[in-house]
Parts: sequence; structure tokens; C-alpha cells
Amino acid sequence: MNQVQLSQRGLALIIDIIVALLPCANLWLIAVLGHWPVLRLVDIIIFVAFVMLRDSIFMMQSIGKRIMMYQVVYKNNTALRYDFRVGLLRNSSLLILPVDIIRLLLGEQRLGDKWAGTRLIQHNESYRKKMKCLIC
Repeated sequence: MNQVQLSQRGLALIIDIIVALLPCANLWLIAVLGHWPVLRLVDIIIFVAFVMLRDSIFMMQSIGKRIMMYQVVYKNNTALRYDFRVGLLRNSSLLILPVDIIRLLLGEQRLGDKWAGTRLIQHNESYRKKMKCLIC
């Protein structure tokens, strides 16, 4: 199992953001057409909450991570059990995303992973085959 590169992590994050935007776009459209400014605020809160909690909601493996065949594990490679706190800690560094990007470009650990004591790995081929069967 290999550690995931910056571009691969970014692609998984983009997938997660697209997933978060789908329901939010509909709510935003309803808010704009109906002239309900409060609904816009609710929409933004839902989007931010989803992005911050996306790992915790989906048993520590967001939709983007599932599609890209990534898994969050503890630093010692033990499986990460469902832990709301760890998911929130990992994603809280997204609030300072430029700092995280610079750290990753310098080859350092992402702050969210550092704070939570985790890392992101890519599964081997046998795991990929197993997951494809589960997705079908």
C-alpha cells in the first residue's frame, strides 16, 4: 500500500466537493428563485458541514476516497475505526487549505493527518478487485 500523492488527493477532494455541490446547487436555485435569503445561508452551512464531515459520514472513507480506492489509516497502518473526532480533525485543516498544499508540495505531512495521527494510503490490486465487486 502506497502513500497517496498530492494530485491524487486533490482529485478525491474534487470528487467530494462535486458530491457536496449536487444537493446544494438545487437548494441554492430554490433560494434564488424564491427570494429566500435564509435558504442561501442554510445551503452554505450544509455544504461546509458535508465537506468537514465527509469522512465521518461515510465510515471514514468519503465517496472520493472510495472511487479512488484510498483509505485513511493510523500512522502505524492499523485500520481506522469509525471515529467522528478523527474525521473532523482530519478535515479541519481544509480551513487553511493553502498551508496544507504548501506542506504537501514540500513533502511534509498534511496538517489534518498530523493532528489526527493518520495517513492516506492507496490499496493494492486485490483490494481494488474486491471493491469493484462490492460496487457492482
